[in-house]
Amino acid sequence: MTSPMTMGYEMTDAGGGDPTDDLTVQQVADMLGTNPARIRRWLRAGAFPEAWKPTDTPQAQWQIPRSSVIAWRNRGH
Repeated sequence: MTSPMTMGYEMTDAGGGDPTDDLTVQQVADMLGTNPARIRRWLRAGAFPEAWKPTDTPQAQWQIPRSSVIAWRNRGH
């Protein structure tokens, strides 16, 4: 099942891409039609529990599994 494309990123839950791909905050913001600051607030609030950072430094960039974003959208957000 394929969802419509949003801001150039295809949201799929089967086929059409590897659902285990990690996305950046900017990519998720583009997919969801919002801004990166909102995505970071959602990350701090635990909206994407599988998200991770490669190190604990302040410069480390969040990595958000595509499957987490799909699951979040499927929950009606």
